[in-house]
Amino acid sequence: MVHVHHRGDRGVDGILRLIELASHDGPLEATLGAMCDEVAAIAEVDIASVYVREGDRLVMRGNHGFPKAAIGAVSLAVGEGITGLVAECMRPVSAAHAAAEAAYKHVPGLGEERFPVFAGVPLIGGGAVIGVLVLQRQAGAFSADEVTLATALGAPVTLAIERRRAAEIRSARLHGLPHVGGAVLGRAAVVATTTALGSAPLELDPSPTPPASDLGAFYRYLPGIDMSEYHNYFHTDWETAETVPWTGLEASTRAFAKIIDEVNKLPLSALKRPEEPAPPPRRPTPPPESSAPAAK
Repeated sequence: MVHVHHRGDRGVDGILRLIELASHDGPLEATLGAMCDEVAAIAEVDIASVYVREGDRLVMRGNHGFPKAAIGAVSLAVGEGITGLVAECMRPVSAAHAAAEAAYKHVPGLGEERFPVFAGVPLIGGGAVIGVLVLQRQAGAFSADEVTLATALGAPVTLAIERRRAAEIRSARLHGLPHVGGAVLGRAAVVATTTALGSAPLELDPSPTPPASDLGAFYRYLPGIDMSEYHNYFHTDWETAETVPWTGLEASTRAFAKIIDEVNKLPLSALKRPEEPAPPPRRPTPPPESSAPAAK
């Protein structure tokens, strides 16, 4: 017999609502706040918080139950407090009385001592912790089934954070002050993997001439140009979306942006290459020996 589960079941309705919220494109804090409301209702807890990993810090970006002023203001280092312990060990952690644990970290003004029962689950994306979902209530230790439920509820929260960060990477822009107005100082290109190159002969010697096109005009003003003077560039077949998580791409993008900003602070004279010595004169080529028989 087929049974349609209509609206009215708090658990089913709440989970479907979480999945819907995960696809929203609004501000991340608003999305996570709404998701915390749903999680608190489903899990029947007083407090639901989402800490998002930002560098080496876990910053509260979503909450149900605490004052709104806590959003963005409360942060812990990875490994700090029980929440930081969740991120560090990448496993769910629960405590019947959090304040009695050695790992506990008191946050002044938050008022969490009124909700001593704690359960935290890691939010894992790309093999790394990207946040922590924390549930708290006044009494009654979390059972194993409740910790399992909390772990499942963390999945759409993880999706929401990952989608937002992926969108940020797609729309990322490198900002800085150009040294020469209207000039292109770099180029993006698609390069072959080692498998695609196969057994083709490879020339590994640096190019004896400056780079072609726009880049050549600024050959002497680009630090590290030696790294891009080769005829061939190599990528490995392991560089795929599955093996290079968005966290690594984000870190690389931010690192390059920082390098550009720091380089743009330097005077142009600091970037100029030293004058190169003139090439040695070529020796005259001797005439070819004649193969005609000598005259008698």
